[in-house]
Amino acid sequence: AAGTALGVALLSRLGRPLRVFLLCQCGLLLYAAAVTVALGFLPSRAPLLSWLTAYWREPAGFRLGRYWDWPATLRLYVAWPLVVYVPATVLMGLSFMALQRAVHDDVRTSGRKVGLLQAANIAGCTAGSLLVGLAGLR
Repeated sequence: AAGTALGVALLSRLGRPLRVFLLCQCGLLLYAAAVTVALGFLPSRAPLLSWLTAYWREPAGFRLGRYWDWPATLRLYVAWPLVVYVPATVLMGLSFMALQRAVHDDVRTSGRKVGLLQAANIAGCTAGSLLVGLAGLR
């Protein structure tokens, strides 16, 4: 929703929505690759990862209801997703809005183009979820 809201606010001022789409997609890939590489190469004793490494090593994991460690809970369920998922998700929403804006070039054909774009988006999400869920997680 944040990427969509940002797209609504910004894209009316931008003249080349396909360029914005391409830049968002490239930024998304670079960010995802950088986070993945950083997680693979940072030492487990690094200040940002030491708490996560300790959490993963604990056999029982987070014991909900037994004790509340608010700093750990906030790091795990707020800070970690903010770093890993939010920038990529915002870029996805912004790029989809740029693509929506790009297909609104002709009043006579924009309805069909938007419908095809939405259908392709839904089909891609469904196919990706099925592929990862049924074939990738073995």
